[in-house]
Amino acid sequence: MNAELRTRTAKHVARVTPTPQGASQIRRCNYGTPHDVRLRTALASEGLHHLVEQTLLSPEVHTMHAGKLARRYLRQLAQVERSVQRQQQDFLKINKRYGTIVNPRAITAHDWFRFVTVQHCLEVLDVTRALHQIRVFKDQLRTVVEGCRGLWCLGTVEVEVVSFALMRRRADRSDSEEHKLTLCESLEDRLPKRDQRRPVYFLIHFHGIAVATRPGRFADLEKQLKREWKHDPRQVQVQPLSKVFNGKPRTPRESLLDIARYITKGGNDWTNKKPSLRYKLAYEDESVETEDGSGPKKSKRNLMLQRGPKEGREDPLAMTQSEICALASTIDGMMGMSRHRNGYLVSARGKNRTRIAPGAWTLNGAIAA
Repeated sequence: MNAELRTRTAKHVARVTPTPQGASQIRRCNYGTPHDVRLRTALASEGLHHLVEQTLLSPEVHTMHAGKLARRYLRQLAQVERSVQRQQQDFLKINKRYGTIVNPRAITAHDWFRFVTVQHCLEVLDVTRALHQIRVFKDQLRTVVEGCRGLWCLGTVEVEVVSFALMRRRADRSDSEEHKLTLCESLEDRLPKRDQRRPVYFLIHFHGIAVATRPGRFADLEKQLKREWKHDPRQVQVQPLSKVFNGKPRTPRESLLDIARYITKGGNDWTNKKPSLRYKLAYEDESVETEDGSGPKKSKRNLMLQRGPKEGREDPLAMTQSEICALASTIDGMMGMSRHRNGYLVSARGKNRTRIAPGAWTLNGAIAA
């Protein structure tokens, strides 16, 4: 630990040695505590020092894995863009030969991509049980995608600590907060009775990018996913990439880079393109208009935190040290499912997937015959 980090640790949280049994279950950091301090302090409280720089919760590890995922997305984008260019050239030739007026720019690379979200289940904060659910989830996702035609899909399984106590406490919930609470309650009902009515759970879910050779393939993917995850309407979302963000045009490259950063964060909140070990009470951060979680509007949850001075006060949205340890241990186990430490990835190709061809899409985006 360098001198700067020691100073920050001493300033924000003085407790960096193992805490008495049970104390880490309720201890939270104060407002303004940096992410690395929160992580180190929590892991030290349960003697998990070796995980500090080993999981996606580490900024350095996150940056490395986000870069690798982004490169894989950009390779697909390059292939799509070449196909789009060929098809645009074909329409120019058709215009010249037959005297038609067809705008070749009506075909864009955006149309070939979708941002996919699947909310799998809630699980108690038990690492072994969570890892079992993750293995089952990954197998189910691969089976569904491989059963669809003309698809390529790559994404990540994430584990988020959700606080029912905080979500239920708010009387003036926004629509997004209400939707998230409703979804989580429907998933809670599927747990054994002995595991229900707990204050916090793991929410195991998937975010990824799908690329299709025809637009109708996305409708089939969504249909098949909703057939498997059918307990709440919001469990499955298949959305186009944003073409406009904050009033400015947004390229597929920008979206894919931000998505790669966002879905490799490990879990929980994402603020100003940085991970945050805090509860996320709403879905605004996961809108396709704010794939990087840095949209102009954040949930109303922060309004309850803006009363009075914050310096030295405990952050009620901060995860407890025990929850951070459980999350880090689960992410470590999930990463360890692969010898390359990328066991959180889910990669699958649909059956009979052919090379992306220039004539695979119609001009208006309708299903090609």
